[in-house]
Amino acid sequence: MRNTRDKLLEGFADIGYNASKRMWFYTFTVHMAVTESGYILNHIVTPASVHDLQAC
Repeated sequence: MRNTRDKLLEGFADIGYNASKRMWFYTFTVHMAVTESGYILNHIVTPASVHDLQAC
């Protein structure tokens, strides 16, 4: 699997498996604080397994 050799996002991305689609995924999550007009105030990049409430 190529995902295990990738070092670019090591520490940020998680490897998981979607059984219904029979696909592996390699992903991360970006949490953002945004104003009503769409300006980004703050952002945090976390592995996909981190819950939204834990990222704060």
